[in-house]
Amino acid sequence: MHDEFPSKLVVTKPGRVEEMRSGEEVSAMVRLHELGWGAKRIAQEFGCARNTVRRYLREGGVVPYRQPVRRTAFDGLDDWLRERFFR
Repeated sequence: MHDEFPSKLVVTKPGRVEEMRSGEEVSAMVRLHELGWGAKRIAQEFGCARNTVRRYLREGGVVPYRQPVRRTAFDGLDDWLRERFFR
């Protein structure tokens, strides 16, 4: 049952899921653009949205995902926790 779904899915907008592009595919998109191909033609060739291609072209290739730094309930309490733990 899971064989019919791609292994790497990305939620681009609420309710919309797309297959994640490999680094090789994105490099090929950038190279085709350098050869004079337009974003619309590249999108048709790879079967993805034109704006997806435009985003990769604007960024110059794959940009790794960055996890946002989130605050925790223990932020700023490192010294206090260390003191209590190592008594």
